[in-house]
Amino acid sequence: LRATTGLDQSLVDNVQVPIGEGLTGEFAREKKAIASDDPQRIFPKDFLPKKDLQNIKFSISIPLFDEEDFLGVMDLLSTEQNPFDSKTVEFLESIANQVSGIIRNAKIIYEANHSLSELTKLNEIGKALNSASSLDSLLNLIVKTSLELIPARGCILRLLNKETNLLEIKASSGFEEFVRRTPTIELGQSVAGIVGKEKTPLLIHDIRDETSLTPTSRDLPFTSILCVPLISKDEAIGTIGLLDKLK
Repeated sequence: LRATTGLDQSLVDNVQVPIGEGLTGEFAREKKAIASDDPQRIFPKDFLPKKDLQNIKFSISIPLFDEEDFLGVMDLLSTEQNPFDSKTVEFLESIANQVSGIIRNAKIIYEANHSLSELTKLNEIGKALNSASSLDSLLNLIVKTSLELIPARGCILRLLNKETNLLEIKASSGFEEFVRRTPTIELGQSVAGIVGKEKTPLLIHDIRDETSLTPTSRDLPFTSILCVPLISKDEAIGTIGLLDKLK
């Protein structure tokens, strides 16, 4: 649910309708307008508090399309019985077409601004690479910029010590106690160790469910991890991990 008038505003961005469930979900699957005089069919069971539906007597769902791509559903709920005649439905469909165009344009603008922001940050990294006074300042800048590109609660950059075959933390942000307790890990150990050994990124949504990767995962101070290898001349020289990505 992205926007509403008439329902509790606290529901916005906090509820989802599975495809095929309830009238709205059924409509999303069929991709055509559906009307109903049964308020209990509009949404899946227990999707909304009964108080929000008790006065609803009729609903109609209008599709939102971007050419052939299905964008979503616009639901109109009425306290009157069958209030929408054919001309009203045509008018609503016309509005839906305009809304679809607005959404399409907004997405284009957002993606363009996002790409511009990423290019700007990449340009800043390029300048920093040429002007960094030390390796430490460069690694800290990489951590800082990574968190700007992909906001998260923390970031850890490890480099491989070829003499000890250990991944050592060289730069970090957040989770200071965890960083202090685990300054090094072996290749093949834990998420970063596996990424460094296999030279393959790992995305884990809930580390608590991955005890095979990290036996102590239930005691970790973070939940999600995106970890990627740092590669030079086809050899892994380290890893960088983002912890608990922010929405």
